[in-house]
Amino acid sequence: MPEILLAIDGCTQLDRLLPAALLLASEQHSALRGVFAQDSALLQGAALPFTHEVGENSAACYPLTANSIARRMRRIAENMRRRLAAAAESQQLPWEFRICAGSILQITTEAQADVVLPGWNAIWSVARTSTSLSTRKTSASPVIVVVDDGSQSSAHVIDAARRLTITAGPHQLVILTMSLTAESPRKEPGAVARGKPTEVVIRVASMEQLIRQIRLLRPTVVLLGRDQTLAADRQLQNQLALIRCPLALVQATW
Repeated sequence: MPEILLAIDGCTQLDRLLPAALLLASEQHSALRGVFAQDSALLQGAALPFTHEVGENSAACYPLTANSIARRMRRIAENMRRRLAAAAESQQLPWEFRICAGSILQITTEAQADVVLPGWNAIWSVARTSTSLSTRKTSASPVIVVVDDGSQSSAHVIDAARRLTITAGPHQLVILTMSLTAESPRKEPGAVARGKPTEVVIRVASMEQLIRQIRLLRPTVVLLGRDQTLAADRQLQNQLALIRCPLALVQATW
């Protein structure tokens, strides 16, 4: 059975990640598996004798211990386990949840699942963001975005996204095509048969244009092949996290 893995930690915001996982699961009735990353470095830091926590409201300092952090992580993980279970059972999907030592990056890199949804967050960059970004209007209809960089991996993802838009209902498929020539973004209608979802191709000539288009589209999810270069691009990861858009890393077998 195909498997969709959610790589999450204590800062992951599940309100956008779970709907994207359910959307992807609808294509092949996939199993959902949540892996909660317990940061061992954070526990080691909390165990140091001089480590304190500053209160968010009072700005008072409190002693911090590895045990208190571990208990807090377990409470967060249990809450996420319940939410994942409820989401999966609502769609009658098999599910699994476990806690492991490490980070989201480690889980994402080592995962063998058909699709991986990394639960990165962008808390660090909110203060540096223009207020106009958070007030942009969302797209008129739900959008699924794929990036075509000319690779075999991206061709496979486009095929998978086309199947998904047929299965998942009224979603528009937008293909952002990376062009090597310097030109302004152009929209081109895709070949759409009667009864098929709307498909649009937008040509972009730079990473800046790519990110601008994603900001404007505010997609439900962005699909990338695990082998695509952009899958490891930190700038793109940060921008997607900032607008709370899930990124799905797709294996060639999905």
